[in-house]
Amino acid sequence: MEIERTDKQFIPNATRNSVLYDLNFRGPLVKRNCTDVICLLFFFIFLIIFGFTVYFAQREGNLSKLLVARDSEGFQCGKDSEVVNSTFLFFFDLSKCADPLVPINGCPTPQKCVSECPHEAFIHDKTKCTKDIAEYKKKLICTRHVDIQSLKNCNEIDIKIQNQECAQWYLKSEPLGNRCLPTLDDIGTIIDKSEEMQKIFEALYNIELFGSLNGMRQLIVQDTINTWPVLVGGLVISAFCSLIIIAIMRWVAGPIVWLSITGVLTLLGTGLFFSYRQYDFYSKKPVDRYNLQPNLKSIINSYFIEANTWLYILIGSSIVFLVILLLVIVFRKRITIAIALIKEGSKAVSSNLTTILFPIFPWILQTIVTVVSIYSFLHLLSIGKPIYKVLGMNESCLCTGNYSSIQNGDLCDPIKLHDFCGSQSDGLKCHMSCHYTGIQPPPIAIYFKFINVIGFFWLLFFVSAFSEMVLAGTFARWYWTMKKSDVPFFNLTRSIYRTVRFHLGTLAFGSLILTICRIIRLILEYVNEKLKAYNNEFTKAVMCCCRCLCMCLENFLKFLNKNAYIMCAIHGKAFLPSAKDAFSLLMRNFLRVIALDQTTDFLFFLSKLLISLGTSACCYVYLTSEWFPKHFPHIFLHYPLAQILFIFILSYIIASIFFNVYSMAVDTLFLCFLEDCERNDGSPDRPYFMSKKLLNILRKRNK
Repeated sequence: MEIERTDKQFIPNATRNSVLYDLNFRGPLVKRNCTDVICLLFFFIFLIIFGFTVYFAQREGNLSKLLVARDSEGFQCGKDSEVVNSTFLFFFDLSKCADPLVPINGCPTPQKCVSECPHEAFIHDKTKCTKDIAEYKKKLICTRHVDIQSLKNCNEIDIKIQNQECAQWYLKSEPLGNRCLPTLDDIGTIIDKSEEMQKIFEALYNIELFGSLNGMRQLIVQDTINTWPVLVGGLVISAFCSLIIIAIMRWVAGPIVWLSITGVLTLLGTGLFFSYRQYDFYSKKPVDRYNLQPNLKSIINSYFIEANTWLYILIGSSIVFLVILLLVIVFRKRITIAIALIKEGSKAVSSNLTTILFPIFPWILQTIVTVVSIYSFLHLLSIGKPIYKVLGMNESCLCTGNYSSIQNGDLCDPIKLHDFCGSQSDGLKCHMSCHYTGIQPPPIAIYFKFINVIGFFWLLFFVSAFSEMVLAGTFARWYWTMKKSDVPFFNLTRSIYRTVRFHLGTLAFGSLILTICRIIRLILEYVNEKLKAYNNEFTKAVMCCCRCLCMCLENFLKFLNKNAYIMCAIHGKAFLPSAKDAFSLLMRNFLRVIALDQTTDFLFFLSKLLISLGTSACCYVYLTSEWFPKHFPHIFLHYPLAQILFIFILSYIIASIFFNVYSMAVDTLFLCFLEDCERNDGSPDRPYFMSKKLLNILRKRNK
C-alpha cells in the first residue's frame, strides 16, 4: 500500500485510484484561488465585442426594412415618398402563394401598396366590363405604371390583366400587419365563376386556413386577457404543489419510485400480450392491403393489419421488457441508494429554502440575453442594400438597352425594367416582373451576425453554469457539515460570493466548450440543408451520423460540465482538473451513476407531469363547470382548451424551475456521497458524513 505525500497530511486509502483522506478537509474550501483567469479575461474581451455588436446593430439597422410591407418595386408602404399615403400591401394573385403563410413579400405575384383594402370581391368578367366600363374601371387594381383612366375598352383591360399589370380577381379584405387578407365572405362567388377554379380554390384554402388561425389568435388573446387571474392562480398552485412534493419526498420517495417501475413493467407486459394477440389474429386472417383507399390515413393503417408489423412490435417490446427487468434485478440495491439520496436531496432543499427561488434570477438573465440577441440579430438582418431579381421572364418578353440579355434571377431595377422591357409586337404576352427578394448585407454585418450567435449561446450557457455552481456549493456545504444545524444561515449567499469571486473563469471555460459544440451542430445543420438538393444517399447517411455524434457529444459535455462545476465548488480547482476528478470518480462508480441518473430523472419527470396535469385539470373544471359560475363571476371563453394548454405549459415551466434545483441537489449529494465513501472509513478520525439511512443501506457505521 503506497502512501502519497503532499503538503497536507494524508492517511493511506484502500486503493490507489480512490480519493485519499485529507485530515484538513471540512467541505467546500473557504480559502481558495481564482481559477481559469485567462479564459475569464478572454470572456470579458468578448463581452466588449458583443456589446459593440449590439450597439452597431442598433445604430445601423432598421427594423422597418423587415417589418414594413414592401411592394414589388421595393417601396415601403406608408414610408417612402412615392407611397406615403398607401399603407397596405395588396397581392394580385394569391393562387400563386401556395403556402399558409400568404402575406410575405416573397410570394411570386405582383404586389402594390394601396390606401385601403378592397371592400368587395372582384373577378374579371368581360360581360360586366362591356355593360359599364366606367364602373368596371373603378374596381380595377393595377400597378403604378398603369393609368387606369386611359384604358379605352375591355380588350385593353384584358391585356393588362394577362400581363399581370392588373389583378384578375380579389376578395373583400381586411388589413393584418399592413397586408390585405381576405375575409372569405365571397368565396362561393369567386369559385363558381373563376376560369382557374382549381388554382384559386387551393389558394383560398390556404387563405382560409391562415384567416381562421388569425381569427383564432385574436380570440385566444382576448380569452387570455379575461382569464389572467386564473392563469396566475394556476402558477401559484403549481409552485405550491412543487414545494409540497419536494418537502414530502423524504418520506414517499421509495413507494413512488417502485410504483413507477412497476407501472412501466406492467404497461410493457400489457403491450406484449396485446401485440401477441394482434399477431396471432392477422397471421391466421391475412388482409389484402392493396384494396384500401389510396390516401395517407389508409396507407398508415395498412401497416397495422399485417402480421409482421405486430411481430416486430412484439420482439421490440420483449427486448425492452427484459432489459428493464434485468436492470431492476441487478440494480435493486443501487436503486435503494438512489431513493435514499433523493430523500437526502429533499432534506437539503428544505434546509436551504432560498435555493428554491434562486433559479428565478438566472432565468431572468437568460430572458434578457435572449431578447437582446434576437433584437440585435434582427437589426443586423436589416443592414444592407435591397435586392431585386427578375421573375417570369420567357420567350414573349422583349428587352432593349442594358436589359437586352437579362434572364430570370438576374438583378434588376424595378423602375427601369418597365422602360426597357415589354411584350413582343406579335401579340405574345410578357409576364416578367422585378421583385424584391431580400437584403444584400455588407461583409462586416456577416461577421457581426456570427459574433451575435456565439454571444447568445455563450452567455446562455454561462448563466446556466453560474446557477449550477452556486447551487452545488450550497448543497455541498450542507452535506459536508456533520451537524446540519451548523450550516451557515447565509449558505446560498456565501456560495454566490465564492463563485463570483473565484470561479467565473471556470464557468466561462465550461460554457465556451458547450458553445463551440453547439456552433458545430448549427454548421452541420446548415450543410445538411445544402446537401438535400443533391439527393445523395451516401451524404445523407454521413451527415446523419455526424449530427448524431455531435448531439451525443454535447449531451456528454453537459453532463461532464455539471459534475466539474460540483467538484470546483467543493475543492476550488480549475475546470480541467475538476472535470478529470469528477469523471474518474463517476467511472469508478459507473453502475451507481446509471441507476441514480435514470431513476431520478424518471421520478422528477413524473412529478412535473403530475403537477402540470393536476393544475390544468383544476383550472379546466373551474373554467367549464356549471357549479362555479353560481358562486364566482362567469368567464365566457371561445377556446377554453387553449387556456388550459397555456396553464399546462406554464405550470410545467414553474415545476421545472423547482425540480431543477432538486435535481442539482441530488447530483451534488451523489458526488459528495461517492467521495465520502472513498475518503472515509467510519473511524473516529475519518467518520462518514452521509446520513444514517445511507449508512444502513451500505451496511456501514461510524465507530
